[in-house]
Amino acid sequence: LMLYSHESHRRTALNEVAALDIARAFTAEFLSPDPTGDSGANRYVDRMAAQSAGELGKWWQDRKNEILIQVATGPVVKATILDAGVERWNDDGSVDVLVVAKTAIKSADGKRIEAEPTVRCLETVRREGDQWKISNLSPVI
Repeated sequence: LMLYSHESHRRTALNEVAALDIARAFTAEFLSPDPTGDSGANRYVDRMAAQSAGELGKWWQDRKNEILIQVATGPVVKATILDAGVERWNDDGSVDVLVVAKTAIKSADGKRIEAEPTVRCLETVRREGDQWKISNLSPVI
């Protein structure tokens, strides 16, 4: 009984670390669109679609062209993750994670920072096969 309890806690801790890592990485990339370079906007949209599942994956696929245009014509933004934490584990095995990030929006010439808003996102992280993916993303006001 003691060994089972220890193993259960260990597995939960490992899953929590994995979910937090993917939420941090996804958010940093999601909030950092970079239209520069060869096919920059296309690469961004493809990477985000590959990391999305469920409702978010459907939303991403439905709006792929619209997002592509926004990224291609938008500013360069760089996000820095300030913190992330598990809000709760859901009955279906997914986990809700709150991520806080600061974004630096660069000027059109790329030489200065125009704004640095703080963003908070609540994300549902779900395991699909051997990968964790983001299935829902909501801004927190």
